[in-house]
Amino acid sequence: MEMTMDRFTQLLDAAPILKPYWDMQRRECDVEALQAAMRAWSHGERIMAQFAAAAVWLGKNDLGFDLIEAAGTLDDGNRAVIGEWLARPFWP
Repeated sequence: MEMTMDRFTQLLDAAPILKPYWDMQRRECDVEALQAAMRAWSHGERIMAQFAAAAVWLGKNDLGFDLIEAAGTLDDGNRAVIGEWLARPFWP
């Protein structure tokens, strides 16, 4: 379990805007605050938030993450983060 938390922390390192919404000590995400903040973010930031919170953290797609939209919108670095997760998926 600790290894997956380390991997998730590394995933958040790639999108630092997301870090304030996770309490890694408690293993909690403030999804409501994250959703509220996402309204003011760029398209790419919203996609990364949907990916991190819904697809990885929650293990379900409640926030509308779309892989095709991500592939067509994100820069190489963020696509690589998602690609690495697809190659070796984990759920914290």
